[in-house]
Amino acid sequence: TATITATSSTTLGDLGFSGVGTIVTQDTSGVFTTVTVNSSTTLDSLPGASVSNGKVTLSPPSGSSYIYSVSQNLLDTLKLSGSGNGKSYTVTGGTDYHNVNTSALSATTTTIANTTSKLSSLDGVPANKSLTVQTTSKDGTVTTTTLNYTGTETLGSLFTTLSSKGITATIDSNGLISLSSTSLADFTLSGDLADFLLGSGTKIYSIESNLNTEDVVTATVGATESTLLSELGVSTGEYYIYKNGVKYVAQISSGDTVGSLIATLHTYGIEAELTNNGSSSSLVLTGSGNSYIATSPAEGASNVAEKLFGGNSGDTSYNYVGDEKLYNTVTTNSTATEDTLLSVFDTPWADTTLKSAGNLAFVVNGANKSIQITDDETFGSLVNKLKSIGVQSSFMDGKLYISNADGVSINSAATTSAIINPNAGIKLTYQDEIDGFSASSTTITTTSTIIQESSVSVSNYADMSTKLNSLNISSGTFTIYRDGEKASITIDKNWDFAALQSAVSAKFSDVELSFENGYLEFRSKNAGSSVEIGSTTDSSNFLTITGMHTAENGKSVSARKLYKVNTDSLVMSEKLFREGNVTSGYFIVGNAKINIDEQTTLGNIISQINNSDEANATAWWDSIGGNLVIKSRTTGAALINIEAGTSNFTDKMGFTTSEWNDDNSLKSTRLNAELQEIGKNAKFSINGTAYTCSSNVVTEDVSKIKGVTIDLKNISDNTVTLRIEKNQENVAKNLEDIVSAYNELMMNVDKEISTSGNLHDQTALKMLRNQLRQYMTGSDAGSDVFRNLDAIGISVSSASANNISTSNQSVISLEFDKEKFLQAYGNNDKAVKALLVGSENNKGVFTKVEELLENALRGVTGYFDSADASYQTKIKNYETKISRATVSVEKYRALLEKKFSAMDLIIAKMQQQYSSYLGSANNYQLF
Repeated sequence: TATITATSSTTLGDLGFSGVGTIVTQDTSGVFTTVTVNSSTTLDSLPGASVSNGKVTLSPPSGSSYIYSVSQNLLDTLKLSGSGNGKSYTVTGGTDYHNVNTSALSATTTTIANTTSKLSSLDGVPANKSLTVQTTSKDGTVTTTTLNYTGTETLGSLFTTLSSKGITATIDSNGLISLSSTSLADFTLSGDLADFLLGSGTKIYSIESNLNTEDVVTATVGATESTLLSELGVSTGEYYIYKNGVKYVAQISSGDTVGSLIATLHTYGIEAELTNNGSSSSLVLTGSGNSYIATSPAEGASNVAEKLFGGNSGDTSYNYVGDEKLYNTVTTNSTATEDTLLSVFDTPWADTTLKSAGNLAFVVNGANKSIQITDDETFGSLVNKLKSIGVQSSFMDGKLYISNADGVSINSAATTSAIINPNAGIKLTYQDEIDGFSASSTTITTTSTIIQESSVSVSNYADMSTKLNSLNISSGTFTIYRDGEKASITIDKNWDFAALQSAVSAKFSDVELSFENGYLEFRSKNAGSSVEIGSTTDSSNFLTITGMHTAENGKSVSARKLYKVNTDSLVMSEKLFREGNVTSGYFIVGNAKINIDEQTTLGNIISQINNSDEANATAWWDSIGGNLVIKSRTTGAALINIEAGTSNFTDKMGFTTSEWNDDNSLKSTRLNAELQEIGKNAKFSINGTAYTCSSNVVTEDVSKIKGVTIDLKNISDNTVTLRIEKNQENVAKNLEDIVSAYNELMMNVDKEISTSGNLHDQTALKMLRNQLRQYMTGSDAGSDVFRNLDAIGISVSSASANNISTSNQSVISLEFDKEKFLQAYGNNDKAVKALLVGSENNKGVFTKVEELLENALRGVTGYFDSADASYQTKIKNYETKISRATVSVEKYRALLEKKFSAMDLIIAKMQQQYSSYLGSANNYQLF
């Protein structure tokens, strides 16, 4: 809010008046008249009041002798003075008495100061504007200067003076002044002016006006679209815009106004409306679906969500207003005049444009002459240029004529203008039938385009069978007034409009509902009766969604057409869409297949698109326009790929036009590209060379600036200086990572080549380790400034109980001193580079390390490949020995088996012979 000087239209409430007051006047016949006033009474409505420069004067109104009395509360508000007793005062003697307030009803309007603010306008600036500046240079030289300013200087001129002393001064959008210096060792400011500017550390305000130094009464007015966001306490930085579950990142910059915020929200498909109520304003965020802004967690984020919407407004209910427009182009023709620009007739041709601008060459009496046609050339100025080189020409009835008298001819070879091209718009050619004149072949016409707006929906209009929740109407109460008589109706969001009609009829039997071309109407059957909808006590959002308002004939009509489709609608339901019913199958957005069956809702389709990376698009249902909106996630001038598949969904939505076979299979499909609003490529120039980019993030493949990514933030007509500097912190971080990697490598290698390690016998690996350590810790005689890594902060760690080993001294690691490195890098970055990566005359340390490791890793001849080959040979030899041993074992086993078999035969034979022997013995009797 801002304070303004009171005017005749200022209300008493604006001045802080509340309650009821009175003014009593007496006419010439002695009759008293009492006038009652309240907070909504304007100053010019007071009896006999006049307002000038914020001062109110009360004079006896016409027909009155004088003002008799004024209530005390009104006296206090208007600061009126006069004779009186108690709460009123009278004027006696029949004399007209003018009661005038003693001080102006004025206000001090303040804005945040900037560099253009005069010192005399700064709130609280001291009368003695002295400033003493003491600076200390880096070599110790101290300089003291005392400056005395008048009130006419600005903060900018003060900053310029400080800059000449080596001090950089800035003032930010919050009015805070900052001082710094990179060229001085130290500086101090003293004096009254220094104490004022820097002593408190608070905001500096610039006083724009102060009509009266006496006590003032201020009138408060609400913000407008031109109000700076910073005046409302909104800080700069990024914030989030959420649109139907999709997050976008937006930015608040210094100088942004309420209007520019509204424009930003519009670009994301979210409507915002500023309602000004005189002393206050409300910014209402509206949109189709869940649309709100929220705070970004990033450092330095804007507080716009907290300041204007009380935080994350995603927890609030949503309003739905707005309109989707399609445009029809109507072309009209009219004969060109001498004031018509030639550039109007520039003609697109293949990949280029045939432009009238360029060189138009002639031969005049054997001499070569030419004129230059500019982009802002008109037919009238062209005729004058032709005459200046001796070429007679005229422009009549939309035709340009050039005479070939005095040997005039057009030199086509030297002409670069397309004015003589038969494919361009003007077609200046030689014509024999007009006696040697050159003329344009047809009457030149200009083309103007009229944009006709029309609301077109893919959804069918709502009707009496449509449910309230299809329009996102919530349960609760809403109010109907019939000729001022009030009725409150409690509704259920699951009702249809027929059920709503029944509830209304129960209150007012003469009030009926109907739909006319999508517009909802409430009207009374009784002629002359009026119907009004809505009250501040309503708990349902019925009025917000429908926007009911009173029209002619006393009926109440919705502000927009209402449609029966919402995100919960089953897309294959009958009579849902204007173009017919949707069939099952799939369609394509980007490279994603979006599936439809009998259970698929519009919300399901939107989720499929939004959750697919291949779709590369964002979708939402515009319940206001009754359309499905699909927006590309890719910036730049590129169409969204949308194709019909096995479902006709894209045809019914208007995205495509397709032909279908008798079996409902797709015959052909065409993208309705003319209905897509193509984005724009970013256009910029670097050192005079023009570039285009489909993204606001310009990478090195576009800009050709190696290693640099440019993030375009805003449109600028002025040259922007881009300073590219070395990132010392990144270099230091990378070196620290190299040191850590080296220490880890050496620790692992030392473990493996130790006496107990697996590679203790690898002499080549030990030599590789020693050479690597030599490069990292030794001196480089070829380097001119820094001879070793220790000179730039990479040193061998100090001995301790943890890094000393009697069996292996190589465990000593490296340490990185960041401060020492940054000092060396800042003093001579070229010398640091020469030590690390080399120069023309010497290889750097890291280059040598790279070559050493590359040789070790080289195929066939490298250490690791050689070691691997050696191990493979050993493995092969062992495998051969194992194979031979296996054969020997098999042979020995076969021999043993053979011997065991022979032994088995002998044992069997012996058993047989023993059995025979026992049988024979039984046949003999021994004595």
